Amino acid sequence: MMSSAVESPSVTIFSSDWKQKPIEGTPFTIDWILRALWKSEVAIDPADVVDVTTSNISGCTGFASQIMRIAFHLDGCADQVSVVLKIPGAELLKRAQEGKYDLVQVDYYNQEVRFYQHFASLLCAPLPRMFELVKWVPGGDIGAILMEDLSGTCSVQSVSEGLNLQQVLSVVDHLADMHNSFLRLPGSERKKFADEFPPPEGYIDYHVNVIVPKAVEVTRKYPDIFGNRLDKFLDILYDRNYHRYFAASVSEAFGLPRVPVHGDLWSNNILWKNCDPDKVGAFVDWQAFYVGNPAFDLSRILMLSASTTVRRAYADSIISHFYSRLDDPFFTKADLDRAYKETLPYQCAHMVFVVQLLEPRYIRPQVDEMLQRAKAVLDDIRDYEPMYKASK
Repeated sequence: MMSSAVESPSVTIFSSDWKQKPIEGTPFTIDWILRALWKSEVAIDPADVVDVTTSNISGCTGFASQIMRIAFHLDGCADQVSVVLKIPGAELLKRAQEGKYDLVQVDYYNQEVRFYQHFASLLCAPLPRMFELVKWVPGGDIGAILMEDLSGTCSVQSVSEGLNLQQVLSVVDHLADMHNSFLRLPGSERKKFADEFPPPEGYIDYHVNVIVPKAVEVTRKYPDIFGNRLDKFLDILYDRNYHRYFAASVSEAFGLPRVPVHGDLWSNNILWKNCDPDKVGAFVDWQAFYVGNPAFDLSRILMLSASTTVRRAYADSIISHFYSRLDDPFFTKADLDRAYKETLPYQCAHMVFVVQLLEPRYIRPQVDEMLQRAKAVLDDIRDYEPMYKASK
């Protein structure tokens, strides 16, 4: 079942407050949004605006950000004009007002700003249109990403539903196009981007200090489901160098290029076209973006978002399809397979972590589906011996 984002009650902002009333504790106002849209040649005549409503559509899974929908209701027009404003999370803004900053969270937020400023135009990828980008500077500017609102034409699919084969292939086709467009750049330019966009160290710390321990908690909470399946991999899961390896340096280990990696490509970050729910409308939430392992996004989407039936039946053919879409690759599919498998211990831990993230707001059948999907993934790799261990 397709669903829209979880939306809070809307707040109306009348024209008398457009210049003064801030949006969600930020310095940004309706007047600022109108001026940003005007610069992007999306002109809204203030005289035509009856009122403006704002609503928080973040749901419960935001890591460093919150998402606001800003809707302009125009005189004589049945349809509203709306945009999306992505700003730092509410708790982060509260702490910022006290002069306290989590620099890891600041860097994480700014990674998406940097992606759209320097990288998005180079890639052949479905993205929302950007209207304004503001870097978050501690003690200075609050970060902002003002973008196209796609909620009228696209929807998010619950991860518990599981992507079907055509949906996975649609994602894979876009990944191949994205990699191809990057690999057409001169080698010096690719290296420059790889140097400027390594896997974020703060995100690696979050993997080791939060995601892995939370995953262990879930396995202990459900011993009848997980037993000791995750324990075999805990030594490398707590090893920061393993995280750097599967994210990026595995490319050199197996003779692969480093390519753009979304870093968190799962159902919550994919918008599907309402007119054709098997087609991707946009990839969103690029805060974990980096340049690295070409197999990472493949393994994330297959492990976390595809149903067990689809993954077990089609994973190899999906990877083959992806490989066939690449322009004259200088590496073999076997090389890609090896890089894919080296990510699996972490992808399993991440999937178990997501169970506890979603459990408070999922009904029991949805939770059970995710638990069984995670168990199936761990069953399928329980005999795998990561090459990373052998290389140490």
